Amino acid sequence: MSKQNLAVIFGGQSSEHEISCMSASNIIQCIDAQRYNIILVGITKEGHWVEAADLNAVSDGSWRQSKTSIVLSPDATINYTLTEDVVEGGTITGQKEYTITSKATYNNPVIFSNVKEDIEGHRIGYLVYSGFEAGFDQELFNVFKDFKNKNVTDLILDLRYNGGGHTMSANLIATCIAGTAS
Repeated sequence: MSKQNLAVIFGGQSSEHEISCMSASNIIQCIDAQRYNIILVGITKEGHWVEAADLNAVSDGSWRQSKTSIVLSPDATINYTLTEDVVEGGTITGQKEYTITSKATYNNPVIFSNVKEDIEGHRIGYLVYSGFEAGFDQELFNVFKDFKNKNVTDLILDLRYNGGGHTMSANLIATCIAGTAS
């Protein structure tokens, strides 16, 4: 029976880069190499996709110096140029060039916030928060400032879509709700 190919992709351009590498290392140790042909694909903090030689390279971080590029997705270290013909009256009159660079995108985890006012004497703040992303702590803090400015008396904190993240951001929410410990 032939082995199945299994690509493990880890790293990436996020604040969770190191956690992803550690998680991959732990998972790779548990994969049956007799059953799977394991392909290790690391994404550097700069966004370059490279092959990791083995588990040791993943564990010690030396995979980041790999010279073997992997092409599975747009690589943030490579620019692509698209050329568009400019057509006027059915004739090509020139060209426009566009340079495209892949980059990491981060979504604001403050999905929705609102204040429902005067419901039986209450002002209810509602916040849907999808991840404890420190890069968006100012947006989160602004929601709580808005709640305070609108004299919110009750709060619904909706974490149904939250996948975790930075404890600093979780602490910010706790502090905004309960204040600081004395």
